[in-house]
Amino acid sequence: MTLQQKIHAKNSKKGFTLVELVVVIAILAILAAVAIPMVTGYISSATTSARESDASALNSSAKGLMATVAAGTMSDTEMSSLGLSVPTTQAGWNSLANSITIDTVLTYAGLESLEESITDYGYINGGTSSAEIVYTGSTESVDATLSTTTSLSTIYGSVS
Repeated sequence: MTLQQKIHAKNSKKGFTLVELVVVIAILAILAAVAIPMVTGYISSATTSARESDASALNSSAKGLMATVAAGTMSDTEMSSLGLSVPTTQAGWNSLANSITIDTVLTYAGLESLEESITDYGYINGGTSSAEIVYTGSTESVDATLSTTTSLSTIYGSVS
């Protein structure tokens, strides 16, 4: 190989210079700095939507269970599966409906997965027609924090 061939071979090597690599890394860093906050916002929004949906499901299940028990239409089998004894009078059914807790609703509706995050919910006790279980997160104030031991009569008012 002649000297001229060696010089030509040296000049024809393909590759990136350090400056080119630094520019590409800088561009990627800028794109990441823009994309990461957007993804975080989407995740936060999705979590909030899921929690609002869970709170709505819990609210519907609680109202439904309270109404079913107060009407006395729950079967003996369902009652015993929840650890509840069957009342013999209408007053007994009403009293039972008032004393049912959120924990019983979670069990009855198959929503046990919400039990760990139940303290993120709150309830607005605006009277029997407007009270509901809502997702509050940590920013909204509510009348009371919901726990698994909260009775339905505390939220919706007493059945008489």
